[in-house]
Amino acid sequence: GSTTQKKVEQKPCTAVDAHLKPLAGLTLRELVCSRKAHELVRGCLRALVAPNAKDKVKPYAWPHDLARELGASCGLFFRGGDALAHAASLKLARAEKLALSARHAEADQEIKKASEGYVLAARAWRSPADVLPAANGQTPALAAACNALRARNQGAAAVRCALACAANFTGDAAEESVGGDWESALYRGTAPTSSDSAAALKACLDAAVDAVGGELRRCVSVREHTERDSADDALAACCAASVSIRNAPDFLDRVLEAAREADPARLLSLPLPAVEPFLRKRDPALLWRHHAGRGRHAAAAALMEDLATASGAKLDDRVGCLVRAADAARRACSAPQIVDDQAPLCDAARVRDLDELLAVARLQQRCLRRARDLLHDARRLPVPDERSRDLERVCQTLESRLVGVSELYNDVASRYGMWDVCLATLKVCGHDDEPLAVKLWTSLIKRLVPNNARDPELRRELTSAPFWVAPGCTDAQEPFWEDDYDDDQGQCFEDGAWRRPLRDAVSALGRELGADELGAPGVSRGDDAPWTGPAFPLKAVAALLQRLATRAADADPASDADSAAPKWPADCLLDAGAPRLALTLALADAGTSPLERLHGLANAADVLDAWAQKARDDARARASLAAGLRHGADPDALAAALRGFDGRGRGGPLVQRTLERLALTSERVEALFSR
Repeated sequence: GSTTQKKVEQKPCTAVDAHLKPLAGLTLRELVCSRKAHELVRGCLRALVAPNAKDKVKPYAWPHDLARELGASCGLFFRGGDALAHAASLKLARAEKLALSARHAEADQEIKKASEGYVLAARAWRSPADVLPAANGQTPALAAACNALRARNQGAAAVRCALACAANFTGDAAEESVGGDWESALYRGTAPTSSDSAAALKACLDAAVDAVGGELRRCVSVREHTERDSADDALAACCAASVSIRNAPDFLDRVLEAAREADPARLLSLPLPAVEPFLRKRDPALLWRHHAGRGRHAAAAALMEDLATASGAKLDDRVGCLVRAADAARRACSAPQIVDDQAPLCDAARVRDLDELLAVARLQQRCLRRARDLLHDARRLPVPDERSRDLERVCQTLESRLVGVSELYNDVASRYGMWDVCLATLKVCGHDDEPLAVKLWTSLIKRLVPNNARDPELRRELTSAPFWVAPGCTDAQEPFWEDDYDDDQGQCFEDGAWRRPLRDAVSALGRELGADELGAPGVSRGDDAPWTGPAFPLKAVAALLQRLATRAADADPASDADSAAPKWPADCLLDAGAPRLALTLALADAGTSPLERLHGLANAADVLDAWAQKARDDARARASLAAGLRHGADPDALAAALRGFDGRGRGGPLVQRTLERLALTSERVEALFSR
């Protein structure tokens, strides 16, 4: 029968057989002079002392004595760094045994000694072979040391070990590691080169960055809340070493990026000048929160303003930066300011400047959106024309930088018929030019009203310049600008489909232009204000809307213009935030034809009556009504104008109804102020 041969137990020397094979055939000269041969012999000795797991042998019971003997007898091959690293590995092994025996204090001491030993060993690793991966797959000495330390939660020690080794490949130390003239002459074709040194430095720094990131993530996961922990030590070591590492200027940025990804709060706690330049480039929002969180609102405002005006940013990002800058500046004014030589102090004038810059930037956003829409329409033409090319340049300019308000108005908004943006620009600049504002409002309203009508007489009116002349326009020959891209899309004036878009546009723009706070729409003036802003000429707008409403009602067979006045002009202007006093006076004076004037008086009476009803239960409205009565919003004055009204045979029922309404209003007013 077959016999089973007992397997011969593997002898310790077989652990280095794989490392001895490459040495076969080398001459004595090569063993003495060749760097490659030196590294092969060294690999054999290191495997003999600390075999890899793939060698499939147990560690010897006497490696410490062997390491001491190799260090004494084979110093050329088994260098001091290897002996120190091996001694450190033995201390880690002893620490594990002590920890299993619950002798934690002694285990911590052994781990501390092991960490110090690995750092000392790293200072002796001057050859790129100690750092770079070997051809035979053997783990480099530095990687083995860092892995051993990190496996025992000693990330900070791993960082110090990697940085100590990196110091051998930077500056003058790198020249020593590459070798002097005598060493280069000794090696035959295998002397270390500057590229080897650069690769070794990169490997060391990669190990340090990896260890920093790992230690930061570990500390976050275990939620250590001590004032200073190992992750802080690791970051501090990297920041200190970055000063001397001239060959890798991006090292500190890589470390800070690892900190930003793992634990942004810890990054912000670093009192380093390098943190601010890094965050300006990689995460400005985090730096802004850093300044704001420490009460440095002036610095936060300066940072966001710089980013808003820097080159390369998109317009939406610039607007976002200006929003934060204005907010930070307001906070700086309302809180004690921290003196900072790099950031100007914030005062009311600076806040105003930032608000104006933000308002203009928002107008630029609107212009850009509108220009893109116009460009889209222009590109639909079979052959792109000069207008399309101009719009492309405009869009590129608006996206690439913040433009001045004059350039925005003249070269974009006015040039391409963005009348609402032109009016908003007048408001932002505080430009008081009523004739210009009237022209802009006329152009805006005319664009939304079709000039086509079934009635030839009405069509002639809509296309004639005198129909669009409004109070306050000094140029009767040219009261508006023509739109070169106007399109009624087959609408007729009599259909009335234009009314809702017109009301919505006037209401929205009026609320924006009537805002008290710069750039903050929706805040209107009090009802007793006898005027609106210069960009919102209420008298002219009311006259134009009333003219359109009266003409539409007169042309509609289903409407009785003699018995009822169309109320939508007054409702539209109230929605726009027009003060009731100013609106009452504007409607009372609106109209050139008798029927227009009658409709304007009827609407003024309705506004005044609703105001009196509101004042019955609202003390604030009652006070504003009292002021309005003193400034001309008087039901008796409106009634006097109606009694002398000559409608030339038209509007009799409406006159009578309006007089009755005014009499009732007068009674309400008398009851309010006689109490």
